[in-house]
Amino acid sequence: MMIMQPAGYRFGDYWKFGLAVMALYAAVAILLVPVFWPIQAG
Repeated sequence: MMIMQPAGYRFGDYWKFGLAVMALYAAVAILLVPVFWPIQAG
């Protein structure tokens, strides 16, 4: 709240930024998880 008013942010701005960060996080996780934890057959 201390940043919201001086910077002129609205509540919807947090949703937009949050969705972008979550999409980036999901993309990185989808690409890197199989590298560190490969699926082992059998």
